[in-house]
Amino acid sequence: MWQLAVLIPTLLLSGYFAQVWKNYASPSERFLAYALPLALGAICLLGSLVPLTMMPATQPAGWKRSVTLSSLVLPFRDRRFLRLLIYRGWFSLANGITQAAQNIYPRAVLGFDVGSLAVMRTVMQTGQFVVSPAVGRWADRIGNRPVLIVSQALVAASLLFFLMSSSATSTTRWLLLGAWLLWSAYSGINVCLPNLTLKLAPAAGDKSPYIAAQEGVGSVFYAASTVAGGYLLDVLNTSSAGVPLPVELQIRSFAWIFAIGIALRAFGVVLAAMIVEPGARTWRAVLAGRT
Repeated sequence: MWQLAVLIPTLLLSGYFAQVWKNYASPSERFLAYALPLALGAICLLGSLVPLTMMPATQPAGWKRSVTLSSLVLPFRDRRFLRLLIYRGWFSLANGITQAAQNIYPRAVLGFDVGSLAVMRTVMQTGQFVVSPAVGRWADRIGNRPVLIVSQALVAASLLFFLMSSSATSTTRWLLLGAWLLWSAYSGINVCLPNLTLKLAPAAGDKSPYIAAQEGVGSVFYAASTVAGGYLLDVLNTSSAGVPLPVELQIRSFAWIFAIGIALRAFGVVLAAMIVEPGARTWRAVLAGRT
């Protein structure tokens, strides 16, 4: 609770500070609109080390055995866990391919200022805070897989608001807020993915290779697809003569990226449904009241 109480006002203040500074500062001083909040944030991060040094020390558990290559490949040989890894990789790929477009489009095409983007980000953070307790209860009640399926479907639908706002008019551009609202559904993925990782890993034995595999697969696919998505956007926004396209034509390029993202994220729903979770309900059973 206290984290949200600090995050929301600081996020809004930093956004509006940057916007006001840029409006009144000289061109040579506009970089300070971003440099000053970044410097203050760095100071706060360094300050967070102080309470860490005051925490009581814990006894190290020590290594029970050395890490071997065979233990690292165990998650990839586990057929049940492999389905989770496939979903994790696809989820990261689908997210990464649209990252460049999502970050550029609101400002470069729709003309949102820093303050407005801070408001939308605050809406997302607040939404995640509000729904996370309910997500946890539902995951315990009906299983992680059904909650993951719904969350993935909502995340896929979020990009529809990017497409609907593509006319870039003063009345339609705020449709983009709907995407930030639906991104509250990331709380379901953030809760259920770690739960499934621990649940599908062997009950007895070391779970660290399974945690590492899940995080490693996600990181690799996300990094590669983010670069690929940025490169694809550059190609689509550049004419055959190497000259950037007019804004009205660039909108079409962004629309293609968002359409690809919707298709990739929608297929993630299918992959999430293929995960085998012992004890999880199907949505047919849930809707029939058998929870």
